[in-house]
Amino acid sequence: WHRFARIYPLHLVGVGLALVAAATLVPEIQTAGRAPLVANVFLVNGWVPDWWQAGNPASWSLVCEAFFYLSFPFLIRPLVRLSDRARGGVVVAALVLVALAPQIAAISPVPMSAASTPLLRLPEFVLGVTLALLMKSGGWMPWKLRYTLPLAVAGYALSEAPPIPGTDIHPGLAATVGSFALLVASLAAADAHGRSTFLARPLWQELGRVSFAFYLVHLLVIASVSSSWPEGHPQLPWRRALLLALAAFAIALAIAWVLHRAVEIPAQKWLLRYDRSRRVSEGTGAAVGGATSGASTAARAASR
Repeated sequence: WHRFARIYPLHLVGVGLALVAAATLVPEIQTAGRAPLVANVFLVNGWVPDWWQAGNPASWSLVCEAFFYLSFPFLIRPLVRLSDRARGGVVVAALVLVALAPQIAAISPVPMSAASTPLLRLPEFVLGVTLALLMKSGGWMPWKLRYTLPLAVAGYALSEAPPIPGTDIHPGLAATVGSFALLVASLAAADAHGRSTFLARPLWQELGRVSFAFYLVHLLVIASVSSSWPEGHPQLPWRRALLLALAAFAIALAIAWVLHRAVEIPAQKWLLRYDRSRRVSEGTGAAVGGATSGASTAARAASR
């Protein structure tokens, strides 16, 4: 319910903005038919490869996330019971499946896309859950940020690496996912041990809070700003291209900030009024007001 309250209201607004953009500046993103649009509203359009960018093109990843949230209760139980060594095997298997995803999509009798079908993106989610459990049990500690950040840059570069000759197997994708998983884990470990990073600064915290709204509108803004050029692809000298990119960034960030303040926060607060578990926990907290500050701090950290 917390994830629904955080994501769904803004998703609906994003679909509405996409429809306005498609009807005015960016007709090329118009959704063909009602069925894919309704599927996008309910976050299931990614299961049909031809519909993956229906409605708001950026919301394809929300389809995957919705599937992950629904899968989590069924995944976490067996993963918790595994030994740390077995979890290491799950990590390796998840990365192998990431590399195999394009090949699986190519030979699947059911239409699938390695990029957008939620089932083929599930190994990435399992990887993150498993690494978190390894960290929690003390069976594995991430490397420090000074090592994982360069690795993530290298992993990003490898995302476009060619497949194994004669196949559709992409080891570069596994390198990208694995390196970014290590980066996320190292940042989480820094938080858990009280080691401040640049992301703890107020500006980065605020940008993080606005980032979801930014993600939902950034493609719409880029397409709208570029719409006056042939096929929406500006061909400009680098200085003018840089100014155009900065203008698109500033517009998207401004819209995102307004949506975060005017839609996301109020809608989330309104929906969480119906969270019975939260009311119970708040009532319990009031009844045991003498709890130590360390325990309450831990509880707040866990809730985040």
